[in-house]
Amino acid sequence: MSSGNTLATLLPHGSIPSESANATLDEIDDGSTIAGFIPCLDFAGATADEHAEWEFIMPSHYSGGGLTFAIEYAMDGTVGADVQFEVRAKSAPAGTTLTSHDLQGQTLTDITDTPNGTANVADITPAGSITHTNAGSPSAGDLVRVRVSRDFDHAANADDGQVIAIHVTET
Repeated sequence: MSSGNTLATLLPHGSIPSESANATLDEIDDGSTIAGFIPCLDFAGATADEHAEWEFIMPSHYSGGGLTFAIEYAMDGTVGADVQFEVRAKSAPAGTTLTSHDLQGQTLTDITDTPNGTANVADITPAGSITHTNAGSPSAGDLVRVRVSRDFDHAANADDGQVIAIHVTET
């Protein structure tokens, strides 16, 4: 059933902030003379877990496999210690009661990576996967919700994590 196909690319400006403890939209200055900015979601590293959510429609080429996530990010400081993210996903097909659609209760995948220790350098995490069942058994055409959290106290890095993109592929 798995295809390895890209299902979605989740970008900072398409995120939905959680009610509280949300990651904040920020930017990385590209250093050019006429400054350009790279949008990112800033996940604080030293105070509490922070969260962001996205929604996407499962594409027609989805064949029923699991979901794999890789996070493209940078750190705003020079600490080369581990950073940890958690990813959850849940489908919301037609007929779903959205007021009881608990995303935080979903089985998560922990994704831990060691950044290179240079501020504002792009890194990409190893892949983390969620099974088809643990993602709510989505089908092509279903709404899928994704929550990414920075687990600040389960990794040694206190620098802010700057999420640039989340790549979602089929396992």
